[in-house]
Parts: sequence; structure tokens; C-alpha cells
Amino acid sequence: MDSSRPRLTEGLPDESLQEINRLWTIVRAFSNAAHDVNNALQVIAGSAELVESRELDPAFRRRVESIRVQAGRAAATIERLALYSRDSPETPGPTDLALLVESAVSLRAFALGRARIAVVVERSDANPYWVAVERNRTLQALLNVLLSAEAAIRLRPHGRIGVRLDRQGAVVCLSVTAAAEGEAEASESAPGTSRSPAVAAVTTDVEAWAAAYLVTAQRGSLDRMTDESGLTITVTLPSTPQPS
Repeated sequence: MDSSRPRLTEGLPDESLQEINRLWTIVRAFSNAAHDVNNALQVIAGSAELVESRELDPAFRRRVESIRVQAGRAAATIERLALYSRDSPETPGPTDLALLVESAVSLRAFALGRARIAVVVERSDANPYWVAVERNRTLQALLNVLLSAEAAIRLRPHGRIGVRLDRQGAVVCLSVTAAAEGEAEASESAPGTSRSPAVAAVTTDVEAWAAAYLVTAQRGSLDRMTDESGLTITVTLPSTPQPS
């Protein structure tokens, strides 16, 4: 073994360690880039809003409105990513799990669409699902759950991920079901995944482990059930009273 390698990386292939380091440097670089991109998007959205205030041809007005709306949408996505990428200590507090689910799905929307996987989010009622958690750690767990669901049906036709929020006594229950029809289609690599089989295997294992670790660390539980049709992951977290 190379004595210059960190001891915690024992057993990891060199390519896996390199991939982990690459992803970490992306996170570190993203924070600065996000501010620059967000500032540019704010200028675009503001300029479009000024143009909209003038007398415009209806067709041209629709185009300007589309520019403003899409710039605002992109800025919101960048802000979600920037908030998630901040590595700062958190104190558990009342958090609406439904909003975190919405953020997690939004952050995976492009990749899911590209992979032709439909996502349906349901909830037992329209009220907030208050849980006492660390926001970023819980969002990380939810992203890992979604990634595991994607991996279970990747490249299979008619893929669908169902996400449902329920209340069960003193806990909030989140059920994520991934199902598809037919056999996997041949492909070099799935959208958004590494081209290296070794790295992909390590990444998939870490996703499953991280999701369970992050949930149980916050007094919750995570159960996985796999069958021929796909995968079901159930997350439960203790509910907490609505903040005053």
C-alpha cells in the first residue's frame, strides 16, 4: 500500500479515491461560482422585469416573461445547492419535511427527466410535516434515498419513483418506491453516473449506508425492501410540535 495515502482510505481503489477527491473539490469550488452565477441571474431577471413594464408586442412580452421566470427558477436552484453545500454546524430544530422532500426532488429533477424516470410526490394532507432535525443532514439523506431509488430502476423502461408523506402516530413516515417494467437497456453508463464500474459500485454502497446513518443519527429509522419490481425505502422520523 502507498504509505502516502490517508489511512482511512485503505481498501479503496485509487480511482475511487480520486473520484471522491474530485467531487469534494467540486463542492469547494461551487460555493464561489454559485454567487457569481446567482448575481448574473438576478441581473437578467431584473432587466427582463424592466422590459416587461413597457408597451410590448404580445409575442415579445411572452418571451421576455419566459426569460424572467426561467432566470428566477435557475436562481432558486442555485440557492438550494449553495445552501446544501455549506459545511457549517447545525442545531436540530423544527423543519417541514415536505419542504425538504421538495428540495431534494428539485435537485434531481433534471437527471430524472434525462433518465426518463417519472416522479410523483403525494402527501396525506396539506399541512406541514414538522420534524426536529438538522436540515442539511436530512436533505443529504433524502438525496441518497432518491439516488438509491434511481439506481434500482436505471435504464429500465417506464421507470417511476413514488414519494409519499404520511403521519403515523408520533412519527412522520416517508415512503419512496421505485418501480419499472421490463429488463434494463444496454448502455455504457447511466446519466449522471461515473463511467467507472468500480467507482459506481462504491458510490452506490455509500449512498445506502449514508442514508441509513444520517436518518438513525437523528432518532429515525430507515428500512429497505427489494423485490422483482423494484425498491421501497421507508424513512420514519419523530414528529415535533409546530413552532410558535
